Amino acid sequence: MSEKDYFGNVLPFKREYLSNMDSTYVPQYALGAPTSPQTANQIAEATSRLNAGVLGVDISMVNPEILEQIPKQHFKEIDRLIKLTGARATMHAPIVDLAGFTQQGWQEEARKENENQVKFFVERAHDLDEDGNTPINFHINTMMPGEQWRKLDNDEYKKMDKNVIDELKRRNAFKEILPGQYEIQENIGIVNRETGQINLIRREVKEYPAGPEVWAPERRLKSMNQTTWDEERLRVFEYQRQKAEVGDRFIGIMRELAPYEEANKENVLTSDEKKLKENLEKEKLRLQAHMIELDQHIYSNLNEIFNQLKYVPDNKKEEADKLIKEIREDPNLIKIKRLQDTTFKNRDLTASQIEKYNDEYQKALVDGMRNLQIKLSEAPTPEVWTPSNKLAKEKTAETVSNAALDAYKKYKEHTPIIVLENYQPGLTLGRASEMAKTVEETRKLFAEKLMKEKNVSADKAKETAEKLIGVTWDVGHINFMRKEGYSEEDIKRETEKIAPYVKQVHITDNFGFNDAHLPPGMGNAPIKDQLRILEKAGFKFDKGNVIVEAGAFVAQFKENPHLYALEYFESPLYTYKTMPYWKDVWETEGKYGLGYGPTLPEQHFAMYGGGFSNLPLELGGQVPGDRSRFAGTPNQ
Repeated sequence: MSEKDYFGNVLPFKREYLSNMDSTYVPQYALGAPTSPQTANQIAEATSRLNAGVLGVDISMVNPEILEQIPKQHFKEIDRLIKLTGARATMHAPIVDLAGFTQQGWQEEARKENENQVKFFVERAHDLDEDGNTPINFHINTMMPGEQWRKLDNDEYKKMDKNVIDELKRRNAFKEILPGQYEIQENIGIVNRETGQINLIRREVKEYPAGPEVWAPERRLKSMNQTTWDEERLRVFEYQRQKAEVGDRFIGIMRELAPYEEANKENVLTSDEKKLKENLEKEKLRLQAHMIELDQHIYSNLNEIFNQLKYVPDNKKEEADKLIKEIREDPNLIKIKRLQDTTFKNRDLTASQIEKYNDEYQKALVDGMRNLQIKLSEAPTPEVWTPSNKLAKEKTAETVSNAALDAYKKYKEHTPIIVLENYQPGLTLGRASEMAKTVEETRKLFAEKLMKEKNVSADKAKETAEKLIGVTWDVGHINFMRKEGYSEEDIKRETEKIAPYVKQVHITDNFGFNDAHLPPGMGNAPIKDQLRILEKAGFKFDKGNVIVEAGAFVAQFKENPHLYALEYFESPLYTYKTMPYWKDVWETEGKYGLGYGPTLPEQHFAMYGGGFSNLPLELGGQVPGDRSRFAGTPNQ
């Protein structure tokens, strides 16, 4: 069966051999170029890009400090400049972690701070076009490892033990991509939801006497959660052990004190015995206070354990909710809360009242702790340690939906479009499937908030969410999959997964190992094939929505990459897609001599010579003095 090319033309026998040199037409008006992120003078940068002939100017602000050095009036001026030239502005926002990851771990405070920054960046994007919807681009990840997968070669697969493969499959760490093609999970990033601590757990096969045993990342994660849960409960047992020891000593003191108390009633104690009795009473009070303190530690730790029940897995939620309800209805715990509130609010209690409340409180505390501990022993193990991808999806959706809602309240139909860009595939949400889920979750959250806070219909909210939240697909960043053994076909399959969500494309080429930022066609990224896939899924080439990022090439070779992009994408010289094309003419001289007289006029050289020294005065030359034909005196 014959294949068809990008334009629908029949290409018998050729599809298998298509390469980057085959035609993929991208209209010139769709191509854009980023400004330099190293300067606050973005007006000059935007002017320079427009002078190069691009109709899309991407205001690139990688560093938030430089963005804040740009006066707000400059954004208005760029808006006027863009409108005068018929171009379109987009914005690359500074690098911030949307989920709240930092070098120290994950922090909800960092996420909230970054959310406020995102809102500020979106405001600046609106200043670039107050009458439209400026796309503003955010990296979906920055530093935190997500899931690291690697494609196996045939030799490695053949050497693997079948039992190991079966166990990895059971643990979701081994997948068959296509018949005869496999990928294996190397490691995953994890986060402690309570402390924000981050870690990386790797796949490992351990040799035991009974044979090799597989520790897939999922198994390690489950083991860590069980260990954390057991340690929390063991801490309670340790306090109880200490209390039991103190209690034994307390009983011993009471027994030792009893004869002295009886003798004291008979008033037969010597002065030394009275002193000894006094010391025993002091020790009794000290031990009693210590036991009360240990009870408080036990109760506090039980409360911390109870708090972790919010992290139980979804399939155990119903069981956990039932247990939580039973614990909250315990009369002893209710009494503890009531007594705490009474003593805290009423500062005028007498000593006898305080003593009475303390006795009641201590009894309720002991009984309540006993029941609470029994109930918590029945609880399912919480997932305090969670995969970084799971947390990143949840928190990124929260940050972006909040920022989008804030902008929509201010700008309505002129709200900037937030587009999330893929970066490193091995970092959080770096693969297409995870990005797609995150965009879906973000749109869902935004639509729900829109319906609740702005009383918008469900259909309108969904439509608005799909318009304002999408993806920037960087064809160079996804090419990093090559260093994990993936092929060009695997990269194209990633593009197919994300294609329905793409609103903007970043064009940059590399060889799959470093972010080289070469013009298209100078590396091995399957750029044209990815564009074919995107357009097939509905992506439209609009003004300036295909950004060519080749800053490293400019820095190294001091050349304009726009001409290379025009050549690579078969862009015609004129409006209609017909000859001549830029690839054919951009290195030729223009033919504009016709109608301007002789190219090398003989009289000109006779009068002024071949250099510049004899040009007329008005053109910068100097005419040397000569003598008059009549008087022999100089003409001057």
